[in-house]
Amino acid sequence: MSDLQAQDSALILIDHQVISMGFIKTQSPDVAKLNSITLVKAAKVLDIPNVWTSSTEDRPARPRDAAR
Repeated sequence: MSDLQAQDSALILIDHQVISMGFIKTQSPDVAKLNSITLVKAAKVLDIPNVWTSSTEDRPARPRDAAR
């Protein structure tokens, strides 16, 4: 087995939304946000690519109107 190398790694943060942060019960949403930002900064220093997914950047997602 080979050692883990930065060039063979990626950081993927899934479903980072304002409303999703409220579901976290082990830490405050502010701490969760700070931890995510710290992970991305560390990945940048180590030259590890990163991808974030979210349906909206700054507000909770709203259900789509089924009539549309």
